[in-house]
Amino acid sequence: MGHAAAHAGAKTEQVYVRLEPYYYDELGRLAAQRRWYRSAYLANLLYAHVDRLPVLCHDEVNAVRQVARQLADIGRNVNQIARKVNIDPDRADLSAFDFELVRMLLDVETAAVKDLVHANLRTWGATDVQ
Repeated sequence: MGHAAAHAGAKTEQVYVRLEPYYYDELGRLAAQRRWYRSAYLANLLYAHVDRLPVLCHDEVNAVRQVARQLADIGRNVNQIARKVNIDPDRADLSAFDFELVRMLLDVETAAVKDLVHANLRTWGATDVQ
């Protein structure tokens, strides 16, 4: 999606590519896996290689949205606890609150996003990204 920000408002150009039947079929198969047209797959393949940024398909976007919802849920829970502590710090009992568990959950979700992005880039052949 980096290309969209870098070239906002720029007119696109059309490219014609001739492929042997085997490669045309493979392009169709790969595009279908992401529920894209062949042309979208080729364009996104180029964007992934040039920009070294992930280009997410529908399923990958949904996975990122799910992780974002889970992180938001964790954030709301932490905010509720902080609000109660700020209202009455003398009566706040944080002994039941497991900070290590929250940290572990955040680490798991962060790792899930990183793994998704790295897996996405590997599928495009853009593996030299940290």
